[in-house]
Amino acid sequence: MNRFLKAAVIMFVWFAAVTMAANAHEKNFLGQWIAICSKVLPPKDQTFLIGMVAHQMGSNGTCPRYKVVWPALRKELDEVGFVPDEHKVQTAMLLVDDMIKHDDDRSQLCREAWEMFGPNGTYKRQMLEAQ
Repeated sequence: MNRFLKAAVIMFVWFAAVTMAANAHEKNFLGQWIAICSKVLPPKDQTFLIGMVAHQMGSNGTCPRYKVVWPALRKELDEVGFVPDEHKVQTAMLLVDDMIKHDDDRSQLCREAWEMFGPNGTYKRQMLEAQ
């Protein structure tokens, strides 16, 4: 089993535990999920997965008030020299989509994404902007 897939399985187990915790949003649901990523994934894969979170929050109607800042997302991945392969993309999309699907308060999740990836966000680069 490759490292990314193994880390994805570990992360899924951790994510299941986080989602079962009561009042997950009082503890910053998205922030917890990303913290789990940082513990089980190598830096390049962390950056890719975080980029996929920003991508999904700003596209496909997940958070309809936001859109992805494509140049920033590309720069984020280029800085770590990440070249995604199809398997990693599919695995990351499954993880992110599962996180979104199991969240019970979409508006709060979108607010957290904005606070993280929007202007003046807590992440190092703005990857979301208002529609």
